[in-house]
Amino acid sequence: MSPVKLIAAIASVTAVLTPAGAVLGQSAGQSAAPGSSAAAPVTWALVPPPPAAGPATPDRPPTDTPGPDSAPTANPTTAPADEDRLDLKLLGWFGARSYLADRGLVFDISLTADESKNLRGGADTNHDVFRHLFDFRATLDTKKVGGWDGGTFSVDFQNQSGRNGTDLYGDAQGFDNADADGRTQISELWYEQIFGDTLRLKVGKVDANTEFAAVAAASEFINSSFGYSPTITGLPTYPDPAASFNIFYTPVPWFYVQYGVYDGGDGETTGNHSPRTLWRQPADFFHIAEAGFHWTCGDGTLPGHAAVGVSYANGRFERFRGGQQNGTQSIYALVEQKLIHTVPSEKDNERGLYAFAQFGSADEEVNDFRQHIGAGVTWVGPYAADNLDAVGLAFSTVFFSDATGSPYTQDSETSIEAFYNFQATNYLSIKPDLQYVIHPGGDAELKDALIATLRVTLAL
Repeated sequence: MSPVKLIAAIASVTAVLTPAGAVLGQSAGQSAAPGSSAAAPVTWALVPPPPAAGPATPDRPPTDTPGPDSAPTANPTTAPADEDRLDLKLLGWFGARSYLADRGLVFDISLTADESKNLRGGADTNHDVFRHLFDFRATLDTKKVGGWDGGTFSVDFQNQSGRNGTDLYGDAQGFDNADADGRTQISELWYEQIFGDTLRLKVGKVDANTEFAAVAAASEFINSSFGYSPTITGLPTYPDPAASFNIFYTPVPWFYVQYGVYDGGDGETTGNHSPRTLWRQPADFFHIAEAGFHWTCGDGTLPGHAAVGVSYANGRFERFRGGQQNGTQSIYALVEQKLIHTVPSEKDNERGLYAFAQFGSADEEVNDFRQHIGAGVTWVGPYAADNLDAVGLAFSTVFFSDATGSPYTQDSETSIEAFYNFQATNYLSIKPDLQYVIHPGGDAELKDALIATLRVTLAL
């Protein structure tokens, strides 16, 4: 699909879904429940709720070729003034959605479409790339259904198709976190149990990046490296979540520790057949642990979060110099902070300026990336008190392996990304995105690339 056709389609959708008199850029609604890894509502709260209030980290997109972020999901039944709007009646299934939610069953549905074009440099400037991701999640609250307190079932269905942009343009980090190899799958299927205010367990097929190494303040960027450090080898995330067991412990509100063990520790795409391989050969596992802190500055309007983590994959890995080794490990660290709060009268208002930084390190004998650093800023609600548009600027640099036999002819690749997310309605967002990639793919023969992407998300 050409950019012209995509823009025309956007205009048609906006004309149909936006009611007469609606103002573009209106405030976005909030989702009633945790979303899926690819269709999660964007959240800017760096301090998670205590375990009794729900999962500590909202599910959101991953990044090896991670799933995309999306606009906040519309909640058409909570705004009496809009109850006669046809678009919100349709999204609310004429009251059925609210009826089911009151009884514990919540649905989150999204459709994300990306159109990309490499404007200069890189491996290809002749072809544009179009892909889409459809995501359908159902979440069941056991207390509302059967009186069992603290339990949640969740199942997530995904369909992804389209050409992989990184394969065509030649960057190494994955400039678009919607890219994958084409999937129709049950992406996640898990049960979660909360015990009091300190303990949470989660078992089943899980996207690890919804719980580990996620940077909330970077969630609007589409480059894969802003989802988690690409030095974490074998992280079971989009498009390959895996069977797992996870435990989360929060002894005090400002400190947490967590651990997960996942099927598949050798980089294989176990997500398509888990848990079949969990109990028999290949008996490979991915282990990850994280400890973190939360705080607020000033008068409580400036939340912050920092975390460090370590991972170990116990499969067999090919060395660049030849032969194999058993297992590989990596470490990562992240920090994020709200710097400016722009609505003093509302302490919990999301609008303001956020900053983040990332670091990762891995074994260069078997990993393409030996180190990673990234940092950026995002401004939420840049021009109106009731607006949740967002604008951001960030960079991500990976340093390639220097091990004997490594194929890279450049020491590093740096991606500089700028975007503007236009929240057209509660359920429609339009995001122009531009990335400048220095030394794409670590290949000295490729010139620096300039990649433009237009992302359109419908949160239904």
